[in-house]
Amino acid sequence: AQAILDGIKPDERGNTGLTDDCFQHLSTIISFQHPKVRAEAVWLLATLSVSNEERLIRKLEWPKIMDLLEGDGPSPQSIAILMATLAINDDVGYRVAKDGGLDLLRSLGNTMDLQVKQEVAAAYANIALCGGEDKMKKIDIDLLISYLLAEDETLSKEALHAFYNVSLSKYDKVRGIAACAIKHLLKMCSTEPKAMMAIANLAIWCDNDDEVNQILNELKHFAETEDEERCLIASIGYNNMAQYEHTTARIKDDSVVAILEMMKGLGFSEVTREASEALDPPEEMKKRAENRGTKTKGKKSIGELFAELEKCKDSKPKATRKTLNLMAKRLVTVDERAHLMASGRIELLVSLIGNKNVGERVLDLFGLVLTKGDNADLQVIGSLQKLISEAGGIEAFLSAMQTGRTNIIKSSAAWALLGLAKDNGKFRTAVVQKGGTVVMKDLLSDPDVSVLRNVCAALAEILKAPNQKEAVKFMSNWDVSSLNGLLKLAETDEELVIALCSLIDSLVANDSKIQNMLRKGQVIPNIMKLLELWKNNNLCIASIINVITTLCRDNVRIQNDVYSPENVPLFVAWLTSTSPELQFSVTTLIGALVPKSKKRRTTFEKSGVVPALKALTKSENELVKTAAHSCLGAFS
Repeated sequence: AQAILDGIKPDERGNTGLTDDCFQHLSTIISFQHPKVRAEAVWLLATLSVSNEERLIRKLEWPKIMDLLEGDGPSPQSIAILMATLAINDDVGYRVAKDGGLDLLRSLGNTMDLQVKQEVAAAYANIALCGGEDKMKKIDIDLLISYLLAEDETLSKEALHAFYNVSLSKYDKVRGIAACAIKHLLKMCSTEPKAMMAIANLAIWCDNDDEVNQILNELKHFAETEDEERCLIASIGYNNMAQYEHTTARIKDDSVVAILEMMKGLGFSEVTREASEALDPPEEMKKRAENRGTKTKGKKSIGELFAELEKCKDSKPKATRKTLNLMAKRLVTVDERAHLMASGRIELLVSLIGNKNVGERVLDLFGLVLTKGDNADLQVIGSLQKLISEAGGIEAFLSAMQTGRTNIIKSSAAWALLGLAKDNGKFRTAVVQKGGTVVMKDLLSDPDVSVLRNVCAALAEILKAPNQKEAVKFMSNWDVSSLNGLLKLAETDEELVIALCSLIDSLVANDSKIQNMLRKGQVIPNIMKLLELWKNNNLCIASIINVITTLCRDNVRIQNDVYSPENVPLFVAWLTSTSPELQFSVTTLIGALVPKSKKRRTTFEKSGVVPALKALTKSENELVKTAAHSCLGAFS
């Protein structure tokens, strides 16, 4: 094997003996199980892949390469380099995204190794331009945001490049998932023009008025430089925003019109074209806007879509699915949800849940409408919850969870039920009264992880106030060993970790009986194992720490179970992270551990916890600042 490897390594001129025989030898080598051979093989492929990526994939086949990458031996750095290099080729990048590459990148990215992070960010950047819509939705945006905010300049720039490439994607949904990074990109605009370029492409997905104001302000600064490159970025941003109903009125503001007129007169041809289109969009631009899923004249209203749905629901399943997809694209703003309420046709949607051809689409539509949106949507969502419940939504969702023909239907029904009960004590109680907790308890033994995620999340919401007593009843009818089984599954699934922690938090809250039940059932060690396994994933860690804090509250035995001096350095690292959610969670946990133990208090004081807490008292996040002050009070 080593002789073959040496024989096809590049010479001083970079040439390789990549004949068909060599590929046959390579194919043999990558099938070997010896870790050292596998490690050498990946480094070799990483070297050979430069300018040879398409031949490597065609000759060796991507599934075989994936088997090699996922086995023992290869280092994370060599795997990340190989994936980043392969993805330079669009066709190859698509295969990487399609056949498991994004999941592998996600697992590689949660590391402390800076070089690996840099290569993972580079791989994301290359894949972003070629991955298909369905697969690119699996990009780990939270991971990329953490890279974007990193102190290391190279890593931050690689992440910025990734976001910029995502912003160029031809798929609406792919660009849409990156819009959550706008607030971070805005902070980089003054020094990184590429950040403003990404924002210019993502601006039409921004529904936050404060962020829209910031975007317009940054575009103004770019325009006022009268620099050709920066003015082009500004004009593209204005032109994009002119095509979207949420921001088009802002582009007609006198101050913006004056800036666009100024840019038209600078003599830069492309700037003039973009600025002119922003001021007076031509017909072809309106069509382009329509393709982007934005509102234009002539677009069908919600009422018209319901009329079409009524006509085709019984005999034309394809047309029915198409109409439901159009609704899903529209029902993401407060205004459109209000139109749904006004239409009085929610009963029609509920009646379609049992339709074998479109039931899954309808459930996804309800989940989307009820769970997506910021605080400005709460009143509208509350009204929708009421109307859906009155139309028999609770019964329909529970029935789909019980009798759904596929796991996708069960999962979608749980997602819809979560939305129906979210932040609404009345409907939480209604779900319990209609037997919802019994249905969901049975589904907690389902082997499908996607079902488990949404069922855990829905159950966590339903067992909140005013249903705390129902939690005790639920636990008395559920085997703790089943909970330990779910915790085992959560060792490899990020979304299940978050949903399961939320469920345990709801079960334990305000009830010492359940605290002790979980302690006796050896649940605590399994939760602590998750803490170790997911220690580099901020979202998971925040969720795990939250539930540990709830378990520790007023329970000295559990405090002794979860505390270990070995974890204190981790606490310090998390306190100094860039995640406010994680900072708040760790601060709250330390506050729960300190008062009952002088020994723990001394250990925290000597390990750097106190200085880190003092630094957080100056945090811009009010929750973190308040928690830090409260926690420091426990040390006095």
